[in-house]
Amino acid sequence: MIECGLHEEKAIAWDYPPAVSPHDFEPKQLSADGIKQILFAGRVCEEKGTSDLVKACELARADGHALKLVICGDGPLLPALRKHAGVREGWLELAGLLQNSDVHALMRSSTVTVVPSRHDFAEGLPLVIYESLATRTPLLLSDHPIFVRYFEDGVGIRYFHGADPISLKNQLCAVINDHTDYARLSHDTAQVWETLECPTKFADILDQLAVCWGMESADQETAG
Repeated sequence: MIECGLHEEKAIAWDYPPAVSPHDFEPKQLSADGIKQILFAGRVCEEKGTSDLVKACELARADGHALKLVICGDGPLLPALRKHAGVREGWLELAGLLQNSDVHALMRSSTVTVVPSRHDFAEGLPLVIYESLATRTPLLLSDHPIFVRYFEDGVGIRYFHGADPISLKNQLCAVINDHTDYARLSHDTAQVWETLECPTKFADILDQLAVCWGMESADQETAG
């Protein structure tokens, strides 16, 4: 907003208190065997790369990797995905819209979270990224121009080429089969989350406004 002309002294970055924090969880280890669960949470559409992820999982399974893809959310691709063979075969689950706490639980139980947004999608910084990091679940991110501004490859996340299912498949298979790298990625999620966390919360803004308007702060009113 400052780049667009807002006076710097009027700009205050703030956030709501996080619903989940990496301090609530231990870093993960890659299980020795069993099915690896892959999670997508967001709008189910082409621009978000949902079909690219489904194709990547098909390719990985064809290479012999045991995995399950869980898709949370709603969108125009759902009717077609309901007819996908993966649903009948049991490796593709369409969970639909879920409570936020249920998504957190899925993130924690999943091996990786994937955000496959294509470059032409008007992406911001999705909450799913914050919350996956908070649950200590490594992320696979497309090399979307927004994402590459915030994250370093190999520190809590791995990049793949957007709109490229083969690149996504290769990176996915590399992560879910490397115990050492996976443990390091999970360990680093807390560090990455801290760089995104804004220390100023909405309540702090209200207190600042109260002072500017000559009113008691919320803390003073509570104490009174």
